Amino acid sequence: MVVEEVENVAKMVEKVALVAEKMSSEVVDELPKNGALKKTIMLVQRLSHKAAQEAHLAKQFIHKEFGSNDRDSELESFFYPYEVDNVRPVASLFESLMLYL
Repeated sequence: MVVEEVENVAKMVEKVALVAEKMSSEVVDELPKNGALKKTIMLVQRLSHKAAQEAHLAKQFIHKEFGSNDRDSELESFFYPYEVDNVRPVASLFESLMLYL
């Protein structure tokens, strides 16, 4: 069960990142050459490409290390220190992008 949930999250991250990358690549060509918006969209394009790659690697790792359902407890103990209640909320995409401008 845990293996499937982690794998589903990785799949969803990969899908969203691929869509963001595709959309940003379509938009970037329509923007003025040296504009700040174009630079921001190009950053989104690079970040989404990297996120898709990392999600794909995460899926490969899950299959290699925790491929069978009988290893759910092992995966659960692997992620135990990172319970959702203890994780600081992630900054919004806008705030993250502003750090790079």
